[in-house]
Amino acid sequence: ALETAARAYREAPRLAECLEYRVFLPGGKVDRKAIEYGRSGDRLFVAMLDGAGTRIIHLTVAGDVLRAQQFNIEGAYIENSYEGSLIEAFSAIGGDKIGLTVPPGLAASEAAERAFVDSFGFGVLGAMQPVSTATDNGTTLVTLKGEAGTAVVRIDEDGALTGLEMTLGEGEGAVRLEGSVSPLEVSEDDGRWMIEAGERRAVADFAALENSGYPLGSAAPDLEIPKLDGGTLALAEQRGRVVVLDFWATWCVPCWTALEHLERVAAWAESSGLPISVWAVDTGEETTTFDEQVALVRKFLAERGLDVPVVVDVDDSFFAGMHTPGLPSTVLIAPDGTLARYHSGFGEDMEEVLKAEVLALLEEAAGRSQ
Repeated sequence: ALETAARAYREAPRLAECLEYRVFLPGGKVDRKAIEYGRSGDRLFVAMLDGAGTRIIHLTVAGDVLRAQQFNIEGAYIENSYEGSLIEAFSAIGGDKIGLTVPPGLAASEAAERAFVDSFGFGVLGAMQPVSTATDNGTTLVTLKGEAGTAVVRIDEDGALTGLEMTLGEGEGAVRLEGSVSPLEVSEDDGRWMIEAGERRAVADFAALENSGYPLGSAAPDLEIPKLDGGTLALAEQRGRVVVLDFWATWCVPCWTALEHLERVAAWAESSGLPISVWAVDTGEETTTFDEQVALVRKFLAERGLDVPVVVDVDDSFFAGMHTPGLPSTVLIAPDGTLARYHSGFGEDMEEVLKAEVLALLEEAAGRSQ
C-alpha cells in the first residue's frame, strides 16, 4: 500500500493538498494546525498555518531557487539554492530545528521511498517501519512504528493519503495527532507558488532569519520572575554572569528534548564553578494562577524525570519582555547585561553550542576587564 501511494504521488503531473490536524496534548490542550503543499513542474510550495488559518511559514521552490519566510519577521527572508532534493534543502535551511518537515505527499517525489515512509513520523518519531495493515471500507490502514511512537496512515484505493494518526510517547504524557488529507484548489498563478523578495534582506537559513528579528546587542530588560522552588530571579542582579534562558512550555513537544539537553548544560555550569546561570523559563501555559502553573510544571518534570532550574512566567510578561523569542528558544545574556545570542528551535548539537558560546562570552568579558 505504501509503495502504491509513493508511486501515485511521484508520478502525478500535479499535486495540491492540505493536511489539517489536531494535536492532543497532556493536560487536555488541543492545538489545531494545517499544512498546505503543492507541486507543479519545477515549482512547489509548503505553507504552515495556525489554528486560525493564518500562514506562519511559507516556503517555495521555483527552478533552482528556494525561498522561505516567517510572517512574524518582516525585514528578511531565506533564499538558497535548490538542487532537486526537498529533504536535503529543508535540512540545509534548518527546518528540522523549528519543526518544519517535508509533507508525505512531497516526500514521495524524492528518489528514495525511505523518505516517504519516514515522513509519517513528522520528524519526531525517528525512522519508521511498517508493522501491520488492516482494511476499512476500501481504505488500507498501515501502522508504522518509530523510535518514539507509532503512526497509522489511511490510503484509498487510488493510492491517495486520506488520513493520519500519530502517538508520541506513552501513558498520561503521550501526545496524539489526528489529521485528514484533502485536495486543495490552487490555480497556476496563485500566490502560494512564489515569494516576492521586495526590499527585504536575503539570509541563508532559519537561524539567520530569526536572528535578524531579535534585538541582539541591546540591553536585556531588567525583569524579575519567580523561581519554581521559591525566590525571584532578577536579571539586573545577574550582571557579571552569563545567563542562559531556555523558553519552553509543557505542551511544546520539541521543548521536551531541548530540556533534556538544557539539564546537562545546567549540570555542567554548576560543576564548572564559573559565573553562569541556567534557567528554563516555563511560559505560555493555559493555567490561571501561579499555584496551578507550579503544580503543572512539577508534575511534568516528575513524569519526564527532569531536574533543571525553572522559573515560572505565569502571565507571559517575562516572555513578552524578552521580545517573544518563540518556543522552544534559547537566549544568552552576556555579563555586561546585553542580549548576546539567540537560538530559535532545537538542534541536536545545542548542548555543545551553548557551552562554547557561554565560554566565549566569559572570555570576551575577561578580555574587556583587563
